[in-house]
Amino acid sequence: MTLRANTTLLLVIAALAGCATPSKPLSEEDVSKGIQLQTGYPSCPACSKVKTYSSPPVVRIATRYANAQATGWINAKVSLVLTNQNKDFIPRYQLVAEFVNSGDFQSRTDLFIGGSKLETVGERQHAQCFSNIGTGCSWVQAYALDAKRIEDAMDSGTGIELFVGKQVQSVSQTNNGYTQQAIRNTALAGESATISSSAIAGFVKGLHAKGVDIPTSANESGERLTKQFEAAARMNAAQEKLDHDRPLKQNKGAQVCQAIGSYTNIGFVEGVANAKVQIRIVDSVVPGTQMHAADFREQIIWDDPDNWILCGNN
Repeated sequence: MTLRANTTLLLVIAALAGCATPSKPLSEEDVSKGIQLQTGYPSCPACSKVKTYSSPPVVRIATRYANAQATGWINAKVSLVLTNQNKDFIPRYQLVAEFVNSGDFQSRTDLFIGGSKLETVGERQHAQCFSNIGTGCSWVQAYALDAKRIEDAMDSGTGIELFVGKQVQSVSQTNNGYTQQAIRNTALAGESATISSSAIAGFVKGLHAKGVDIPTSANESGERLTKQFEAAARMNAAQEKLDHDRPLKQNKGAQVCQAIGSYTNIGFVEGVANAKVQIRIVDSVVPGTQMHAADFREQIIWDDPDNWILCGNN
């Protein structure tokens, strides 16, 4: 049995027996000295330039939650992480949570800050369910964490207020004097916790000691602006191409194409009227192959030219 399996089993036993061992909050020095470095990732262990720095768990929760909307055990360990395992290979902060949950929390549990769910990063890892000691599921999930939250927590000395749980809905009834009306309410079910400012400071201090470049909110804002400008440029280029090609697609005899699922319809323009084009669709094929749609029938339609492109002009 692996170390992870042993750890999971012990957590399950403690949780389903109705007890949890309280842990002493980690000091700044504990977190600083406890940072672990992992190079590479599961599908490329030899990719040594990909580095992930993880703190010891800075939040531990083991509690049974029960009300009308949700019931079950929540067992979570949350660590601070800095990794450049992303498409840009830029170091970014994350919170990584290890869950061993039961009841209504075994299918979905997330991290929230200020009532908003944090964005997940990647798929669940090490997911498994069990029924030998009670029933439940365990998994590991990473969440994006803005550098500004780290900076604000250190500046204010108040840490980061975290909520571990899920969104639940309830329906209440009201009457306006004429009809009965249902009002759907959304709330959070779970447990609150705090990532202390000392734990955050210890993580940043430990990273500095290892010579790691620390992300800043200014850099992240710049990255977001760059991506917004790039997206806007792509949209402008697409619109310019659309405007350029529109009159060409209105020429009688122009060959036009339209993607429909995995197939591409091929047609020829036969007429123009009221800003629409008449298209004779002569074939439907899988791009790059000799495969034709088995149920294809030639047809003539009227359509907006913007819904088609000039064949061979992507």
